[in-house]
Amino acid sequence: MKLLLLLALLPASTALASDCDTRPILKASEAIVILSEPKARVQARIDTGADYSSIDLGLAEKLGPFPIIGHLRVRNAHGVSERPVIRIAFVLKGQKRTSEFTVTPRAHLDYPVLIGRKALQGFLIDPSSEPQP
Repeated sequence: MKLLLLLALLPASTALASDCDTRPILKASEAIVILSEPKARVQARIDTGADYSSIDLGLAEKLGPFPIIGHLRVRNAHGVSERPVIRIAFVLKGQKRTSEFTVTPRAHLDYPVLIGRKALQGFLIDPSSEPQP
């Protein structure tokens, strides 16, 4: 009975902290390995503001072919566009993942790959880290 009372008095954040300790922490940018033939190691931008991941058109063509599995309307600062969607297997922080990526020209951006929320389940994001292109 005393043990239950002591546990009830602990702050909720103490109980949650132990759960969080086992999840990998991601910075604003992370190296990933795209499991294509040939494999490619690239620096990816971690973006919790984006639902979907995105890959540069030139990089996808170089590593592909990847079959197009659909199309997605994407809204960004430049308006709305429709992009092809491909499925890519990759490794992030030692964890193999498969996720859907929209394909768009990203050569003018700092990162050829953007990893969005749908591919980030199970990770913690360090919001204080700065991206490193």
